Amino acid sequence: MIGFAALNIYDIVDMFWVAKLGAEPVAAITIFSSFYWVISSANQIAGTGSVAVISRRYGEKNYPETERAIKDTILLKWMLAIFFGSIGFFLIDKILVLLGAKGDVVNMGIRYGKVQFLGLGFAFSTFTIYTALRSIGNPNIAMAIMLGSTGLNLILDPFLIFGWWFFPKLGVVGAAVASVISFSTAFFTGLLVFFSGKCNVTLHLKSRVRLKVKSLLQIIRIGLPTGINNISFSFARLIIMPLVAVFGTGVVAIYGIGMRISSLGIMVIVGMGLKVSGMSIILLTSASSKAPTITLPNPKSTAAK
Repeated sequence: MIGFAALNIYDIVDMFWVAKLGAEPVAAITIFSSFYWVISSANQIAGTGSVAVISRRYGEKNYPETERAIKDTILLKWMLAIFFGSIGFFLIDKILVLLGAKGDVVNMGIRYGKVQFLGLGFAFSTFTIYTALRSIGNPNIAMAIMLGSTGLNLILDPFLIFGWWFFPKLGVVGAAVASVISFSTAFFTGLLVFFSGKCNVTLHLKSRVRLKVKSLLQIIRIGLPTGINNISFSFARLIIMPLVAVFGTGVVAIYGIGMRISSLGIMVIVGMGLKVSGMSIILLTSASSKAPTITLPNPKSTAAK
């Protein structure tokens, strides 16, 4: 919960620094984000499904299958990121125009968006690190990585946006670069934790259980109902965006800042929900595996007596 709150606080502070560049950069990020939210629904589908699978395998004390579930989710996230990231990267200019962007807002949105799409794999898979750690009973490690990543992002933002010290002045692109660096750092830190055995499940380069396409489809199937709900919410924001853009760049910027602030409470609730759902599955699975087995007498043998 604290980690998710920190992520949202970063979004607000990030917008604070970008706002110093003017209304147009804020509007560019706002319009881009309305499309990015739709793509992120794929990440949420895989993430929701992985919570159920990883938590269940861990609750069963089936650690090889738990390891495979974690690796399957990371692979699935990268596959989704490459697919949707490629679509976004090559169509971002047309998408921004359809959403109401004009002039410099389009150019800023393209430059900002392309960097984000290049780092989409790290963004998606980093949330798998957080999900997996919570699902195996290591939420404090997940929170520490989230806080560290957020802190790094907050530090890098002004340096890369305004060119402080020896850093290049990248403007709105600097905010995207800072995000990609922070996500990639969190991802590799999480992998280090898993492969070094610092958490409850250790990952190995050579898996004892082979990858199965069926496992990937299972994750998607479990997460799809929640994903459809998220997609409907994301599309609602996408439809609203052109209507807001009609009123000008300043209104779009204000709308974007307002959405960042309002989502603070939502992210806290999401964090609580993910933690509770993961721990509930672990406890229920563990309890069911320990339940006594009752063997009923065979009717035929009883009748024979």
